[in-house]
Amino acid sequence: MIIMSTRKMTQEERVLDYMQRYGGITDKEARDKLGISRLGARIYNLKKQGYDITDEWIIAKNRYGERTRFKRYIFKRDKIEQENERHIPGL
Repeated sequence: MIIMSTRKMTQEERVLDYMQRYGGITDKEARDKLGISRLGARIYNLKKQGYDITDEWIIAKNRYGERTRFKRYIFKRDKIEQENERHIPGL
């Protein structure tokens, strides 16, 4: 028998799940696909929880052909992987 939880995912859980699936996330992806408008705050919380997340600036053109830049947050490793590396010799 499978028991399904009725608990909704938190915004941090949705961001983490998206980054694990796709490797990273931008503010536009968070807004359009996850309904999250303050991605930077969610990333800050995840980093505080111990997740290894870095960022990079992406330079592109907007709909008017103007140069713009935005951040892409990149998921490196989760807490379990980091913990295992500390305890396994040779890693």
